Amino acid sequence: MEAGTVIREKLPPKSNWCLGTSTFTYFPDEEKIESITKKNSATHPGCPAQSTSTIYRLKLKSPSRYCVDQPVELSITGQNVKWYADADKKQLVHEGNTFKPGITSTTTFYVSQSQYNMESLVVPIKIEIIDPPLITTTLTAETCGQANGSITVTSTNQVQYSLNNGAFQNTSVFDNLKPSNYTLQAKNTAGCLTTKEITIARQEVPKINAVFAINPQCGDDKGSLTIEASGGTGLLSYSLNGKDFKTDSQFEKLTGGNFTVTVKDQNQCSASQSISLKQTRKLQLKDVSVNSTTCGQSNGLISLSTNEGNGRIQFSLDGATNQASGIFDHLKAGVYTVSVEDEAGCTDIKSVTVAGSVGPKITQVTIEPATCDQLNAKLSAQTTGIPNLTYELNGVVVPSLANIDKLAAGTYKVVVRDQNGCSIDTSFIK
Repeated sequence: MEAGTVIREKLPPKSNWCLGTSTFTYFPDEEKIESITKKNSATHPGCPAQSTSTIYRLKLKSPSRYCVDQPVELSITGQNVKWYADADKKQLVHEGNTFKPGITSTTTFYVSQSQYNMESLVVPIKIEIIDPPLITTTLTAETCGQANGSITVTSTNQVQYSLNNGAFQNTSVFDNLKPSNYTLQAKNTAGCLTTKEITIARQEVPKINAVFAINPQCGDDKGSLTIEASGGTGLLSYSLNGKDFKTDSQFEKLTGGNFTVTVKDQNQCSASQSISLKQTRKLQLKDVSVNSTTCGQSNGLISLSTNEGNGRIQFSLDGATNQASGIFDHLKAGVYTVSVEDEAGCTDIKSVTVAGSVGPKITQVTIEPATCDQLNAKLSAQTTGIPNLTYELNGVVVPSLANIDKLAAGTYKVVVRDQNGCSIDTSFIK
């Protein structure tokens, strides 16, 4: 200060007031004010030409809040610092600008400093020891093999949360979690942490290990599917094409086609698989055409046709060798068993009757040869057939074949015809 007012008070013996101009400098890091004073001409001749003085303020440089598991290391400005446990300065606990008190709960220290052989009044310094946040967690396991587990945290206000060292967030829910081990951290405003190891459990899901198929045969409904499954929770149930779940894993009476088999556990978790049963056709003798015999001959005919069947088709008559053609001819009258078989081994069998017929027959022939080159040969034949038969001998119509005489030696052809046009012929040598 310059040209200040001199305080008129009684000074100690041999003491004088010194007047001058002072410059003050503030040092914030050390919380001190340093003054440099230069005397003026009016001051006492015994005063120094320049003097320096320093004034300190007590201020805590270290944090005043610590987590309960964090070491407390205190640092304060000032000179000749003393730490007391009471405001009356009766319980001195430490001296110096740094102090490691080893406290585990909130404590107030009373701090003083001494300058120029004078101790200051105490300044209360409160050191807070803060507990980490208390948290409770609610876990939701993932379901059905999906990444849908969750962690819900409950705590006091003004707490942030982090999962697996991720960024801290205000929301207390972590979702869409897959089964795994997680590290949860909760941090309060003092930065105190609570760490908790958490496991999101894996839920076993059902699995189809195999599907055993039996294909239907020849267009029938005797196909079947049997499911072999494992895993899941509780009793497994099974479905074909998503309908009517049941505990039996076998499905029967199936025709050919495409199917979806599904297995489900008590948590409604499921697994599905597509499978096909072979499409087959029922082989049938579709059309059977029969031509009866005529004129009593072995000239009957059976003609067979089928539906498409399964691949190459073969026909058989009375179990004889198979053939590709469905036509059987030169058949005599009678009952026949016709069958058809395809590449899949499918068969169809029917009984077919070829109707008989009647034609003329020459049943007995009597010949008397010619003798001595005379016209004395004789021929006689007995016949059967539909009435009103006609006869020919070497192309000449004769009324009967009984007792034809006066024949020369030679070859004779006999023809017998009925009214339906059926005929029979034979030759004789006389």
